[in-house]
Amino acid sequence: MIDPSMYIIYPENQPYLNGKKPYPQSVMKGDEFRCSIIFLIPFLLISIFLFSISFNMLREQLLLTQSSVIAQGWVTDREIDSDDDGNTYWITYSFYVGDTTYTGRKSVNEAVFNQYPNQSPIEITYATEDPTVSRLNTDNQAEVDSFIIIFNGIWLVLVILGFFLLIKWYARYKQLKLAGKLVNGKIIHVNGWHDNELETGYYIQLEVALRTPDTAEIISGKRMYTGQHLKDKPLPTIGTPVYIFYADKTNWEVL
Repeated sequence: MIDPSMYIIYPENQPYLNGKKPYPQSVMKGDEFRCSIIFLIPFLLISIFLFSISFNMLREQLLLTQSSVIAQGWVTDREIDSDDDGNTYWITYSFYVGDTTYTGRKSVNEAVFNQYPNQSPIEITYATEDPTVSRLNTDNQAEVDSFIIIFNGIWLVLVILGFFLLIKWYARYKQLKLAGKLVNGKIIHVNGWHDNELETGYYIQLEVALRTPDTAEIISGKRMYTGQHLKDKPLPTIGTPVYIFYADKTNWEVL
């Protein structure tokens, strides 16, 4: 039975504390993990797409850097793509390498777009090893390409980091669920505050002391919890006993 003197963070843990469930509900994170994975999958797909673009752009930059030739081409087509973010200007151009005609299509700024009508001459640079790789010499396209590669790289790193942290977070709760033991602790400091910008709104931070069940060592640590239900509960006083689900010195949660 639950000791009435205990401060309980989440009421949904009461069936466990009364011996009616094998695990505390607050450490069951499977549904949250699955929802988070589903949420991150579109970002992963976007990252794969951006990575393929960046890889191709990096390959082209390397080819143009290693060995390239400046040539005279001509504009064959001009297009404007419009969306909610504004206009994107495209120039399609052709050039000769020997008896072969090569074609490229690049995004340019509005000034360059207006400067080169159809059939007008335009200077380009192409890779000698692969003339299908070329760029316009009309603006800072190389710098723009470098920025896109760096941006896509940062995006990919952030998405991978998000997956890593999510898996690490879930592994922690999985270990806690499988190895956790119920121990008693005591509040040594408490703080609560309200955040009007978030739906979950109310936060409580507890610093608790507990005796580890494996080494009988006294340790302390802080944990933060959130939920609107906490706003309606008076803050516990220092010295109030709490239930703690304990796996090891770093992996435990106040119930």
